[in-house]
Amino acid sequence: MLLQVFNAMLRPMEGSVMTATTAVVSGDWSEHVALVFARLDERQQRWVGGLLSALLGRGGTKQIAALAGLDPKTIRQGRIDLQRHLEDYPDDGRARRPGGGRPPLKKKIPPSSRL
Repeated sequence: MLLQVFNAMLRPMEGSVMTATTAVVSGDWSEHVALVFARLDERQQRWVGGLLSALLGRGGTKQIAALAGLDPKTIRQGRIDLQRHLEDYPDDGRARRPGGGRPPLKKKIPPSSRL
């Protein structure tokens, strides 16, 4: 679905000299990319970063990492996730897989209060 959205965005530029690479790297896009990435959760940032990186081709990972403020490894993982058709990520509304995150803290009673 994301690919359809980006194709629709780039379709008006088909007849022009402008390519997908120059469209994404131009100043107008950089502000929009930063704005969109600020509104996405971790998974979505990784996937959109991977998609844009794939659109740009060689050097795209580094360019999108700089625009979005993400680590290049995160963007590469997004490309891998997209190549696997997001099979490891069911659409259950969670940002992280079950079991991820910090373990719950047990309530500790200080020794001095145990009288």
